[in-house]
Amino acid sequence: MKIVYLHSGRLPTEKAHGYQIMKMCEAFVSLGHEVLLLTAHRETLPGENDPFQYYGIRKIFSIRRVPVINLVNVVPKFGSWLLQIGFLIIAKIYLVFHRYDLLYLREHMSGLFFRDFILEVHSLPAEIRSRDLRVWRRAKKIVTLTSFVKNSLAEAGVPGDKVMVAADAVDLATFDTEMAKAEARQRLGLPTDKKIIGYTGSFRTLQMDKGISAILKALPQIPDAIFVAVGGSRPDIDHYQKEAAANGVAERVLLLPRADLDKLAVYQKAFDVLMMPFPRTKHYEYYMSPLKMFEYMAAKRPIVASDLPSVREVLNDDNAIIVEPDNAAALAAGVLRVLRDEDLAKRISQQAFADVKLFTWKNRAKMILS
Repeated sequence: MKIVYLHSGRLPTEKAHGYQIMKMCEAFVSLGHEVLLLTAHRETLPGENDPFQYYGIRKIFSIRRVPVINLVNVVPKFGSWLLQIGFLIIAKIYLVFHRYDLLYLREHMSGLFFRDFILEVHSLPAEIRSRDLRVWRRAKKIVTLTSFVKNSLAEAGVPGDKVMVAADAVDLATFDTEMAKAEARQRLGLPTDKKIIGYTGSFRTLQMDKGISAILKALPQIPDAIFVAVGGSRPDIDHYQKEAAANGVAERVLLLPRADLDKLAVYQKAFDVLMMPFPRTKHYEYYMSPLKMFEYMAAKRPIVASDLPSVREVLNDDNAIIVEPDNAAALAAGVLRVLRDEDLAKRISQQAFADVKLFTWKNRAKMILS
């Protein structure tokens, strides 16, 4: 079967969705299908033009860039909308002359141009309108990351049997590495005589804090531990360095830029605790299925995470320490539990690893196509 995946955004991008798209295309190929990723010809990261190289993915599927008129910076209010519409028009023309069996996409307005496609829905509009329902009803299948989105679509009138929940996933070949903590720290130049609280991934998404502030507020209550975060942009690193100073913990905080996935896996092996203290916002509560959650589970290190509905779809009291969000004291207490109880840390880590074996990209692709 030939699958065409449509994507109007930048590629490669420092944002997680770019990696997710590439991994899904790779997973479809691993199931024996031919894949074409049809994307917009847009500006890319400085010095980064090859998505395969950027994400460390083998060139086993094709990428075709089509021209678009980018007005995002010229008309900020409507630029993204106009770009997406323009991309879909060009994609529609392109596909008239190219055979395919299945269309897979995340572009919400695709339903205005296509029928019988698989649509990934990662969030919902603030107000659901008739045009949204028209798009969703034209889809052959809708894939959501959380049950909340599925239930919201059902309440809006989308047939329940059309919608399926498929959380994000992990590449076990990258993150399930047999490396001792001491070896990982030696390779990274991290201290071997300290407890290290770790975080990996971007520091903010959609301009929203992802829990770094909560960690910095909790750190004064966690003596003899240092905090290492990997994956920040330069502005975000500067921002949180100032927050660390304001909380009196600057000397116990190391904020680092983005690392490739292989090195990220080594960092996770070097940490004593992996942190996921998302704030209580609608996005984090109901829409997200963070890639870091599955990477953490594969790392075989204890996880401390916020008690949010989206998190509870995968993590629970048997495979993680779940704490009240936006509560520095509760977060510190959760970290101290696993630092002081090695048996607890080992037990929840082993359970998390056992659970994550179901959440591979290949399994996700197989479940969707079935």
